[in-house]
Parts: sequence; structure tokens; C-alpha cells
Amino acid sequence: DWNGVEQIIDDPYQYHNIYQEYEHLHTPKDMYHYMGAHFVTLERGGENISGVRFLVYAPHASAVSLVGCFNQWDGRRHPMQRLDYGIWGLFIPGLEEGVQYKFELKGPNGEGLPHKQDPWGFYSEQY
Repeated sequence: DWNGVEQIIDDPYQYHNIYQEYEHLHTPKDMYHYMGAHFVTLERGGENISGVRFLVYAPHASAVSLVGCFNQWDGRRHPMQRLDYGIWGLFIPGLEEGVQYKFELKGPNGEGLPHKQDPWGFYSEQY
């Protein structure tokens, strides 16, 4: 219940296989195809689920969350999964193009840092 509004969402943490092809991330000319936010379709139980996969490189962060207008900019709602090689990721089903988002990072000692724009983003907006 968020301010009297009930939200029912597809649990983003049931998608464990959000990215497996790490060799592409070491080729600079190909990295933009994978890093940042990308519309993808994943399979779950024989069903195809469309959404947005977020990948960000933050090797020294102790935690990374996705914040945006879809979660009232609340970093507690969408913590990202630590993957390999300093990459953090999360797949959120059903997000639409143009949704505003940033990354909320915590430093190596757990200290909060300012929200970060997506360094691989195709569009940006200041606030």
C-alpha cells in the first residue's frame, strides 16, 4: 500500500537468468548493446515476458538500487542483483519506454551516494 494506492506487480526477482554473456562486456564497441536499460523478452515457465533489463557497472558499490517514477524514487523497492565483474542487474517486467529512472548506489562502507544517471542511457533529463 503506497499512499492508499495498492500496487500489484510481477516480482522482478524471479528472473535469475537476466544476463549470462559477459564476454560482450569486454568489447567497448559492443558494450552499449548490453549495458544500461534495454527492452528484452525473457522466458519463465514456457511463457515469454517482456520488460526492461538494467545493467550498470559499479564494482565498488556495496548496494545498487533502481529508482524512478515507477517506484516513487524509493531505493528500497528495487534493489539490484550483484552479478559478476562488478556488474549489477535487474529485470523489471512491464516497464514502458521513456520511464524516468536513475541508479541509487551505496559506497563501499554503506554510505548513501547521490542518484546517478545511466552512463549508457539513450536519453537524459536533469532534475
